[in-house]
Amino acid sequence: MNIASLDCQPPHTLALHATQFTAPDGATIIRLVPETLLEAETLALQSVGCRRADDQVVGYASAQKVGFPTWSILSDPANAYYVRNLATRLQLVEQQAREHPQATQKKLVELAMEFAHSMPHLIPIFLEEVVRIYVRINQAPIASQFFNLAREIERKFDVEVDLRRHAAMFQEFTRMGMIGVKEFTTEARKAAKRLSPQEAYDYFFDLCVDRCRAGGLAYSRMASDLRRLAKAAGISAKESDRRLVTNILGLAGFYQAATGFFRDIRPTLVQLLRDNPQWHDKLLLAKPKKLTIEEYFELLRETSAYDGLVADKARLATWLVRIIRHEYSRDNYNYWRSQQLIDAVAHAGDALKGKTLPLNERGMDIDLIDALSAGGITWDLGDTKSRYFNWRSWARPSAGEYRRDLAGIINHPQLGDFMAKTIPLSDIRILKQPLLATEPGRQLLSRSLQYQADRRKSVIGYPNVWKHFYHQVLEELAHAQLGHINPTAVEQIFSYDPVAELQARLHLGFFQELAWPLLEQELERLLNESSQTYHRLEFHETYPAVILRVDGIVEAIDRDRIIAHGTIPHDCYLTSAHLVGDKIAVSYCAYNDEKYAYWLGQKPRIVNSDYFSSEMHYTIPIMNSDTGTESRLTSDGLLTYPHVPKKFGGPVIGTGPYYLFKGRNIREWPNGKTYETNAILQEEGIPGIDLTGLLPMTPPADYHFRLWCSAIVPTCLTTTESLCGTLHDQHINIVFQPRCCECGDFHDGPSWLCTPLGQFQSQYNLLGAIKRPGGGVWLIGDKATDRVIIDPETDQIIGRDETTYYKTTDYLEKLPLSAYHQLQPRNLDMSIRLRRATREQAAAILANPAPDVIEQTFGSDPVLVADILRATVQVNDQAARAAQVRPTPETVQDQT
Repeated sequence: MNIASLDCQPPHTLALHATQFTAPDGATIIRLVPETLLEAETLALQSVGCRRADDQVVGYASAQKVGFPTWSILSDPANAYYVRNLATRLQLVEQQAREHPQATQKKLVELAMEFAHSMPHLIPIFLEEVVRIYVRINQAPIASQFFNLAREIERKFDVEVDLRRHAAMFQEFTRMGMIGVKEFTTEARKAAKRLSPQEAYDYFFDLCVDRCRAGGLAYSRMASDLRRLAKAAGISAKESDRRLVTNILGLAGFYQAATGFFRDIRPTLVQLLRDNPQWHDKLLLAKPKKLTIEEYFELLRETSAYDGLVADKARLATWLVRIIRHEYSRDNYNYWRSQQLIDAVAHAGDALKGKTLPLNERGMDIDLIDALSAGGITWDLGDTKSRYFNWRSWARPSAGEYRRDLAGIINHPQLGDFMAKTIPLSDIRILKQPLLATEPGRQLLSRSLQYQADRRKSVIGYPNVWKHFYHQVLEELAHAQLGHINPTAVEQIFSYDPVAELQARLHLGFFQELAWPLLEQELERLLNESSQTYHRLEFHETYPAVILRVDGIVEAIDRDRIIAHGTIPHDCYLTSAHLVGDKIAVSYCAYNDEKYAYWLGQKPRIVNSDYFSSEMHYTIPIMNSDTGTESRLTSDGLLTYPHVPKKFGGPVIGTGPYYLFKGRNIREWPNGKTYETNAILQEEGIPGIDLTGLLPMTPPADYHFRLWCSAIVPTCLTTTESLCGTLHDQHINIVFQPRCCECGDFHDGPSWLCTPLGQFQSQYNLLGAIKRPGGGVWLIGDKATDRVIIDPETDQIIGRDETTYYKTTDYLEKLPLSAYHQLQPRNLDMSIRLRRATREQAAAILANPAPDVIEQTFGSDPVLVADILRATVQVNDQAARAAQVRPTPETVQDQT
């Protein structure tokens, strides 16, 4: 070799050697090795038969710690072969751990225990290298477990420890935050045995500071562990505590410290801060996590740090906003009331004006909100939910606490009306006297009653909403005697106009105005023929058809044809069913938990896989280009008779090419090209999906595309006239939802929907939209396990009569979303008349609720006549119940 080297050596580097080796077969190997690792590299290659030849310094490399496998080879050359074997396995670990961290952990633990019995001295350092790998892939908990395992093996097999290497290793992992409290305390005891008293104290003191600097908590016995070492080194306990506090005050670990730590070092901490007021800002920077707010204020007062704050209201206000923003964030859920904090806010007063805080309803005490509002704080209400405020605690202050009069809330431009809506009438008997005791409280209660009066107007026509209003408001206010607070609002709350109620219901419509005649016919027939007392009634997606299961019978129905049928055990749990041509592939779980998958008509086959079908998604019938036979495309692949793949199921979108759902992406079938889900919504789009006319979409800014609730599929012969609408021969529903501010995932709740019928926003989980017979649109929502219809104008669920549950006309709530394309108006003329129902017609039916009166007025369809009759009975029943709880004139007079 003849390689020119640099003229001078850069700082913090080592000489880099180019070393030549000759392999057993005569081949030449040249390795670039830092000087500290040269001996280990030589021993390693010699262990596999290589001979070292020429060597030359060719440059410089960054200084490196001697770890695995280098240290193991240097300390035990005889086992270099086994070390190289372990090192080879370790090279694959990082990628495996990224993909399967827990499974890789299990294999590594088994490997370590296997070698520990024969070569225990090699395993701890091997596991330390594993720790570094798991730290690099952000799996700190697993990394910490491997560190603990390394120490356990050292103790179990009494492995001799090199003091310098061990100290360097412990410092390294301390700075990474990988060492738990138990190992830390154990290290203090071990250091006392391995080192001289002064060396042990200095060593462990540095570890404690490094731990706190890395964000590891100052654990309860940290000061005690140091005092024990300090005593042996001739250092007083007071001096040891002083050194510790001086060095960790202001570090991350100080603010994470255990409650016991503060209890242990409190005298030293208090005296130190009294003597050094320049350090007060470090204590004021943040509340130590384990202290309550009350304990924190006590500590501030004892150290005199609070005295400087109250002397400067502007500084106090800034500090309060910072502390409150952190302590009452949604990550902390601080439920503890602090009277001292409320008093501090009241003292800051107008200095709070111009400052902004989020209103956290789950944690903030009502009195704290009032004090901040009185000071003029500006509230960020963007993520505040009105139903969670803890009014009950405000009404029942504990000893040493006092209740504010709520003038700050009632006079605040943002909160006066907002907080009135949050008063829970379920607690009105507890809240009544405290609210009536002050003028601001009475004003707040009056506004609360007005809010309920306004809400009463939005309840008309929605039986399920009225039911909740009756129990949550009317029953609670019936005996509260609040008529004198806001007589007009109370009158509106208890008013009930049965004619207006029935007319509104007729205008809104009934779910049963939609129908699938053949499906109803088959459902009724199978239920009548079944000998079972309790029926297993299910529907499964198999677009454009639907699978109907009644007990042991399975049928595939497409518009007005029964495509296929067969039988299954009547008591099994049917997990999946798909139609391919005129064959049905099913999977089910028997009563003994055995799983089966097969084509109906064939012998059931036991399987290990979990199959599933989804009520919200689509699978698509296509022709198999290889065999020329009918198939069904699912996210798990192609389903073709007579094969039963390991899995079949899962959603598909597109009209050709098609796209399979794969985690957060979609994959084009069959070529495997991958797209991000948002590519669907871009102007350039992707092949097989045409959103022209819908783009650009304008959901709220904080809403995100939710692929798993969306669908884009081709129309079929039996769905071209779908009431859900079509665009460019596609059925489309695109859903957006906000992500959870805590976990980042989607949850059922608010949503925004785009379909060929329009764009809609709702408080509910929307899946689609469908034309309402007679005019207008219904939104299709998902609530628990049922479909519901929602009025897009008021965003209220149009309720169904629960007495019809599991009757033949009740199947609509259980249908897969794809089956809605098959629905048609049950009686269009009758629906049109219902949309135009007059007050006089509603009054006539209420006066004489008989089928012949309904038939003469609106039409004779028996299902809809029965719906109208049930609605009439419900309205009369509600009118009677409202009258029972309505305050009498005598009661109102008594209140005044």
